[in-house]
Amino acid sequence: MELKLLASLAKSREAYETVEHFLSSKDLSPMGAEILKDIIQFYENDEEATSVDLSVVKSRVSRRVRGDHIKDKLEQVIQDIDNSSVSPSNVAQELIAQKKEQIGHDLANAILSHDDKQVPFLLEDYQNIFAAEDLGVQTVEEYKGADLASVIREHFSDDARIKVSPRSLNDRLGGGLRRGHHVVVVALPETGKTLLSINIAAGAANKGNLVLYIGNEEPTRDLLVRGVSCLAGMSTDQVSDAPEEAESKARRKGYDNIIFAGLDPGSLWEINALVKKHRPDVLVVDQIRHVKARSENRTTQLEAVAQGIRNIARANNLLAISVTQGADSARNKLVLDMGDVDSSNVGIPGACDVMLMMGSNEDYRRSNARMLTLAKNKVSGLHDAWPISIIPEITRIVDQ
Repeated sequence: MELKLLASLAKSREAYETVEHFLSSKDLSPMGAEILKDIIQFYENDEEATSVDLSVVKSRVSRRVRGDHIKDKLEQVIQDIDNSSVSPSNVAQELIAQKKEQIGHDLANAILSHDDKQVPFLLEDYQNIFAAEDLGVQTVEEYKGADLASVIREHFSDDARIKVSPRSLNDRLGGGLRRGHHVVVVALPETGKTLLSINIAAGAANKGNLVLYIGNEEPTRDLLVRGVSCLAGMSTDQVSDAPEEAESKARRKGYDNIIFAGLDPGSLWEINALVKKHRPDVLVVDQIRHVKARSENRTTQLEAVAQGIRNIARANNLLAISVTQGADSARNKLVLDMGDVDSSNVGIPGACDVMLMMGSNEDYRRSNARMLTLAKNKVSGLHDAWPISIIPEITRIVDQ
């Protein structure tokens, strides 16, 4: 079964994407786990690949594995995979059936033993296994025989776009973002990740979009006050001295369209539950590095959460903004790139449509300036870096 599974994953991206959330190296032999690692890496490196070039996998394994005897065995297994004749859909269906039985058993045991930590994860897995059982037949959208001209006009209309702030960002995104898109905001601590995210949320709310802002790092009331400060254009001291005036100004600018929710630190299951409850147009998760996910290490955790947020965006037809940390390599660096993401410079970029990065150095910090970079942009295709100014007192970004 292991050989057929690996052959199916290598020969069909569709089969891989159907079962990827249920794959675990623990279910495979040590050799199978090594090969699976490279199959996953191949698909993550090439988003357009429909199958895996096994000669590349063989080369990578040969470089990584020490010992001629083990290397020869691995190369023989890869050759057997390449020569194997399989039905990817049937193999994926069998794996799903096995996983469904296993997860159901684990969920029942967790409920009976009152294991509150594991129940949310297992419940999410059980729901996902039902969604995957039809091998992707249940689509979010499907077009056949549609009025093509109407679909195209609607897709490119201003009404279909969600405007984002600042305007310099909105313009570089071709006039805004669409539902189903996933944006990842990256910066070092105290550079302005939350400031930027609140500006995007406030701008969307001001245009009439319902925004769900989920925070799991700062106290929720701190986020609320910063949101009011941004919308009202008043410093936190001014908000404190004149709360009624701040409330009035903030409501006129769209405060009633923002829901601030705090999780501690939260899971994908809880985030999805809040989305189902509020039905927002825009979801902000600040920060995804704290969101719980079962994983072998920090890198796979971040990748799982980023992919989970992207799935929530598509399934619920909303725009998702995920906030995460920059790596040490981003320190005192103005123009950041995808290698400057903390703990995940492949998985997170692969799980988003836009990667918006904020850099700074000593001169920029002294002058309250920052550099924004579109390190990834599948929306308009423009990759650019440009300076903006921040007004920390009122949590505002202004274009230079």
